[in-house]
Amino acid sequence: MPAKPIAAAIIAAAWLACAAQAMAYGYAEAEDPVMALFRDGVSAAGAGDFTKAAARATESLAIIKSHKHSGAGLAPKISAAASSKNVSAMAELMANIVYLSTKEKLEVNIDSGLKQFNESKIRLMLARKNYLDALDGNIKKNQPAVSGKIMEWFDQALAALGNPGLFGLGRKPADLEKFTQAARNIEAAIEGFYTRFETK
Repeated sequence: MPAKPIAAAIIAAAWLACAAQAMAYGYAEAEDPVMALFRDGVSAAGAGDFTKAAARATESLAIIKSHKHSGAGLAPKISAAASSKNVSAMAELMANIVYLSTKEKLEVNIDSGLKQFNESKIRLMLARKNYLDALDGNIKKNQPAVSGKIMEWFDQALAALGNPGLFGLGRKPADLEKFTQAARNIEAAIEGFYTRFETK
């Protein structure tokens, strides 16, 4: 990543610092279980409990094991980070798992053709919440313009879901092409910043 090396404890704290931002999107009551494990694991690593941190990372991997983007290559890296007691590496690996879970939500929406409005919206809300909770802080600090664009693309993706209307009134069809483009832009920007992330 482009951020300059800093103390491991500060890196761990930085991963956790932006969690409250997600509340603004309106789905604070819903959370990807991977996010709870991320917070617990990063906190454990920051406190020097790498057994617990590795366990939380492994639990996160188990959750996304059946996903298209399963992070199969992350397991040995997690073991290595725990063995070397590398806080920043463990935090980055757990953030990587959050990203893969985020990417899965965008991809499922695309694969479903946005046919179910409510399900598609919930997946998108969770994807954006994941981004704000775990990924935006470092991007915003180092590349604020990119952070801003990612938020714009999330808004475009939301608009592309359309509107089912009320009793058929005000109905607006979904635009899969626009949603797909917004999702691809989000993925490319995140992967362009977090260049060490596994993306499959």
